Amino acid sequence: MQLIPRFPSLTKLSALCLAATSLATQAVEIVEKPDSVTIENKFVRVELNLKTSTYNIVDVRDGTVAIANAHAEVDGLGSLLTDWTNRRYDPKSKLTWTAKEISDDLGRGKTLTLNNLRSDGMEFLTTFTVREGKGFVALGLAILSIIRSDWPAYKQISAFFQIAS
Repeated sequence: MQLIPRFPSLTKLSALCLAATSLATQAVEIVEKPDSVTIENKFVRVELNLKTSTYNIVDVRDGTVAIANAHAEVDGLGSLLTDWTNRRYDPKSKLTWTAKEISDDLGRGKTLTLNNLRSDGMEFLTTFTVREGKGFVALGLAILSIIRSDWPAYKQISAFFQIAS
């Protein structure tokens, strides 16, 4: 004897809602606030300070701050700071961010890119990728449009730090 559901479309809708709820708990969320933006899943959160271009990486499960007030740096130059030793900021830099969905061999997720176009012509890109259901952050750093009078046409980079503090 075969049981036929009385409302087959309702049964399909219930299954779809359960699947959507399961996926929602795995999702990567991006939240923008006036001076910050965060990217997170149920395991890890990256908190970006849009005023200082620094970030924290937090274990969402217990609130532990694994990395605090970190920044990206290349040869002593940072995203916003033009001189880390003397803590001089570039007042004319333009900081923006973008996000995109990704899917690769490591899974689905989102990449948040922090883009700082500095007044000296250097464009500093820092990326943070968080995947669904994964407890790690993939970090990236790139420099574009190097137009500096004190640098030669090519520049050999001697120090490249994604996590510095």
